Amino acid sequence: MKTIYTIFIVALLTVLCTQYGDAQPKPADGSMTNPYKTDSKEEQKALERKAYRKLLGMYGENVSNPYKTDWAKEQKALKVKARRMLRGSHGEKLNNREAHKIFVALAGKGDADAMLQAGMMYKQGMGCQKSEKEAYRYFRLAAEKGNGKAAFNLGLMWKYSDSLKVDLEASTKWFQKSAELGYKDAHYAVGYTYYKGIGIKQDYTKAVEHLQLAADNKHAPAMFLLGFCYLNGYGVERDAEKGKRLIKKTADMGYDRAIDFMATVKDPDNYTEASVHFDGTLRTPVRQDQRLERRVPVQHTVVENNIRPQRTTFTKGTEKDVASSYGDNEKIEGIWKGKRITYDWSGKKVVDEREVTLILNAREDKLYGIWSEIGHSAITLKAKLADSVWVFENMNLYMDKRDLGMQNGKFKWEKNEDGEFLIGNLQLYVHEIKEAAKPNMVALKKEINSASTATATGNEETPQNALSVYPNPFGDELKIELVLHAPCKLRTFIYSSTGIPVYSGAEKEYVAGKHTETIYPNLSQGGYLVIVSGDGLYFTTWAVKL
Repeated sequence: MKTIYTIFIVALLTVLCTQYGDAQPKPADGSMTNPYKTDSKEEQKALERKAYRKLLGMYGENVSNPYKTDWAKEQKALKVKARRMLRGSHGEKLNNREAHKIFVALAGKGDADAMLQAGMMYKQGMGCQKSEKEAYRYFRLAAEKGNGKAAFNLGLMWKYSDSLKVDLEASTKWFQKSAELGYKDAHYAVGYTYYKGIGIKQDYTKAVEHLQLAADNKHAPAMFLLGFCYLNGYGVERDAEKGKRLIKKTADMGYDRAIDFMATVKDPDNYTEASVHFDGTLRTPVRQDQRLERRVPVQHTVVENNIRPQRTTFTKGTEKDVASSYGDNEKIEGIWKGKRITYDWSGKKVVDEREVTLILNAREDKLYGIWSEIGHSAITLKAKLADSVWVFENMNLYMDKRDLGMQNGKFKWEKNEDGEFLIGNLQLYVHEIKEAAKPNMVALKKEINSASTATATGNEETPQNALSVYPNPFGDELKIELVLHAPCKLRTFIYSSTGIPVYSGAEKEYVAGKHTETIYPNLSQGGYLVIVSGDGLYFTTWAVKL
């Protein structure tokens, strides 16, 4: 009897162990283990395959219910699988199309991270047809669910997108939202917008607050800009030592702008933006009473940083000709000399001054001429007048190692006991970063009344400089003779009698002495204005083509 009872107990235990042998034992500390934890790569792969089929409704699997307790695990496994497909890593073949399919499906179930990934794939055209519209839609959905990086991407799109109409206020708003959501890079973006006044009122103090938050996270551009603020006293009390330390740290991190700065600025202890030219050379301070703009009654206004390059169109009824705005063409035609004055972003401190000579011809509502700054090649100028604003066409300057496009300028003609002046604001645009440049003011004084009748105009200190052309009238070739007092770089331009540029030669270096050059301008019959300019020298004369 005892033997039968023993056999029965053993059999019962065997059945129980067989039925419940896979059950997870409860740990001694009373906690429960994770029932969804996988112990091997094979089990993880199996989970990914099953989740993938369920998500897309494949092979008879039911679509996952996001409210089921295992959904979070499946969701994570799918995102891991999709990211591996994007890289072609961990045994997954490179398959952007399938990865895109997974992210879009997960986004449809409310996954904010998948919405971000789907938006990035649409933005770049990875695994799908490129679509900024779809990218924006997914970024917006993710941002509204609290994804900081998606909000940051929206800020970038409102500023740089080619398909969206640029809205710098909207861009700044999304950068601020991103910062509120805790995305680290966003504090630099917000600080940058306050620093320059992009889509928001310029404020150095608020810029420093956000730059400091980004710098605390070792954000190199923020550290550099914060150091620059300390060197100049922008938004903080000037602290050259702290500024130097921040910029050096940034250079050690490999940030290019900091490395260039360290190589260019030889005396950072005494550095301010107003003490050094954009090319790195020391500025000679100009006495306040010697500044040209101080002698002319003009109100300087800061140019808002809200422009981007675009073709300007004029509607009927908005155009004004030069005569109606300035009285007559004689007021605007001529040779003007003075300065282009660059301010800091607040518009309160002068940080650079450039000597400028401007030769102008006016024809109805068009301006033609040559703009020249000492140390740089002369450039042809063409502008149209609309509502007293000059809108320049394809005119670039060069400053701070960057090409600057002239967008427009608002100028006013003034006359007092010192002479005639052109004063106004010049709106410049940095092509490289698609932003406005620092505020610029132009103050020019008329030297010669009519550029179209001036002859052999040179530097007052070098009267022996001279220009002549022959034969005159000329046929297929025109000889240009120059007598120069000192070495210089010059360039030849020819304008038609209506002010249209018809010939532009290459810049050449000349030594002191007499020079003769033959050109073949291929022009039709008529009168032409010949201009040779550069390095502060300006020669003009008339020639007639037979």
